[in-house]
Amino acid sequence: MSSVRTCVPSGRRHHRRGCQQLDTVRIDDGDTEVWGLNVNGVYRLQFSQRARGYVTAGIGEYYRNVQMTQTVLLAGTYCDPWWGFCYPAVFPGQVIAAEQSTTRFSWNAGFGVEFPLSAGGSWFIDARYHRIETREPTEFIPITVGLRF
Repeated sequence: MSSVRTCVPSGRRHHRRGCQQLDTVRIDDGDTEVWGLNVNGVYRLQFSQRARGYVTAGIGEYYRNVQMTQTVLLAGTYCDPWWGFCYPAVFPGQVIAAEQSTTRFSWNAGFGVEFPLSAGGSWFIDARYHRIETREPTEFIPITVGLRF
């Protein structure tokens, strides 16, 4: 469990410059959604007839949405699906405590190995380092196994 500190700039002479803490919100859970479009160059290396490698690098743009949620007690009406009765109740629910969306420049670099198939196409495995240039950079390394045809 983590918390988010909410603050406002303080400019009074008797306060320290920076942030005054207003409140602290407990964060129970969160979700991140990342979508991107990249343009890459590929340099191929022939290892043998059964395997070839490649290195790749490129640039792109990514959309990133981060939501932090908090479990709270909500008052409302609960309808029992079995008995068909509805009555006032208090039950746990999720509220979004903080959310940030941004679209930024990105770059990536990686390597992989391809294994040709007799009927054409190939199967491959690769790993790529991705970096989205957000205020604090977003970085990840997906490992992909796939089929090219």
